Amino acid sequence: MSKVIGVAGVNMPWLTGLARQSAAGITVGLSAVIYAVSYGAVLFSGPLAPYVGIGIAAAIVTAVIGALFGLLSEERRFIGGPDSSTTSVLAGLLATLGAMEFAELRTVNLALATLFLTSVVCAVAFYALGRFKLAGLVRFMPFSVTAGFLASNGWLICSSGLDIITGTPLSRSGLAALLEHPYRPELLLALAVLLALYGLASRVSAALLIPLVMLLASLLVNVALAYGICPAAACSRDNWMFHGLDDLAWQPPWSLSWEWLDWRTLVSELPAMLIISFVGTLGML
Repeated sequence: MSKVIGVAGVNMPWLTGLARQSAAGITVGLSAVIYAVSYGAVLFSGPLAPYVGIGIAAAIVTAVIGALFGLLSEERRFIGGPDSSTTSVLAGLLATLGAMEFAELRTVNLALATLFLTSVVCAVAFYALGRFKLAGLVRFMPFSVTAGFLASNGWLICSSGLDIITGTPLSRSGLAALLEHPYRPELLLALAVLLALYGLASRVSAALLIPLVMLLASLLVNVALAYGICPAAACSRDNWMFHGLDDLAWQPPWSLSWEWLDWRTLVSELPAMLIISFVGTLGML
């Protein structure tokens, strides 16, 4: 076991532990931020794409609260945060709300209220699961059902990712649009990131690999955009970067304009919120 020697020749193993824990915290923190940005973009894609900054802010705040969970709870080894399974289902719910013909302010408030109410519903469901010791119900869940559930989440996330990159989701219309305009350098970079993560996954720890690849790829894109390394038509900043982040500001639930909410629409989505809580329960179990 390595030791650290102080200036007076005294062993300081606590310094080694502090350095190790700090490095782990930085790595996990970078990964959490990357996941939060990705999930926020998925939530506010499609009709809600103009408000993607709000989705990213909400996901980052969720990541911060999840990081504090380990500090404030009895189980210090756990870190919470946005999850892919619930995010993909919630993104479908928000896309449905965004497609409704509401005024701009009403659409944003309804989306944020849906996020808040869904979080409350999930919290109540998770508390009841632990309070009444219902975790044993997982033994009645067949492997095939769980595998199909995970596969469907993967499909939704891939489709949302392609929609964010090129506006071509995994659908027949998306495939037709891609064949009509096959030159998509941003899609090629996404595939390169995918192959890098897949190829190095068996050699490098995921906790280190994911933030490293994401940071390097982001640095490459920013350098290419700043110095005009690639043609302007292919490297337009509008095609590579999120919009509307300059005026990004977190809007807490208590500052919502309640008079703009459509309560009937919000209440009608409660069954979908219960499904999301069920999906989250399956993911934990």
